[in-house]
Amino acid sequence: MAIDPMHEGRSVFARMRVDTRPFRHRDFRNLWIGQAISTIGGEIGTVAVPYQVYTLTHSTALVGLLGLASLIPLLVVPLIGGAIADALDRRTVLLRTETGMAFVAALFLGNSLLAHPRVWLLFVLQGLAVAIFSLGRPALSSLTPRLDLSYTPSACGDVNCTPIVTVDSYTLLNGRVTYWSPQRVWSLALQVTNLTDKLYYMTKAATGVGYIDGQIGAPREWALTLHKQF
Repeated sequence: MAIDPMHEGRSVFARMRVDTRPFRHRDFRNLWIGQAISTIGGEIGTVAVPYQVYTLTHSTALVGLLGLASLIPLLVVPLIGGAIADALDRRTVLLRTETGMAFVAALFLGNSLLAHPRVWLLFVLQGLAVAIFSLGRPALSSLTPRLDLSYTPSACGDVNCTPIVTVDSYTLLNGRVTYWSPQRVWSLALQVTNLTDKLYYMTKAATGVGYIDGQIGAPREWALTLHKQF
């Protein structure tokens, strides 16, 4: 619903109408139709899969476990999808994930056509479907989350690898949330490094008898970045 500013002399109710002008563009029509089909299919699957599990098992507990199978990839995979959406072309990501969703839908259909549909396969396919959907979702969104995990192995501080100057291994967790403008002309990113504020050493060295010199790694740090394309 939109108010047409081109006809200000008309009444408010006459000016309030559904704006269909974007449908004049072929690319928008294809996007709208494709998303409509995908959304309708997804909603059908949301109802059909739990119903099939209950029909086959008559167990409400298994229906609840099906929700748990969906929850885990729904929470974890978007963080990976955010990194993929940042690194790759978003159109390519969407094409591949939508193709994956169509393939999983075909597997659902094949399982339902069996004389004795496999319940365990429904759980596997449901988790896979949610994972693929969550992988492609950040490419559709203006808000992209990203979580990075970096591991640094232990390192010797001298040629003899003396334990007191050996740098212990450490794992750092970094996070970032990026907002893209609708035209993707500018972006605003909030980044946090060393999310858990871990205390770790980057280097250690013996500087004298009884003296150890070490460089402590950076603590938790926050950064706000504004990026504009010209």
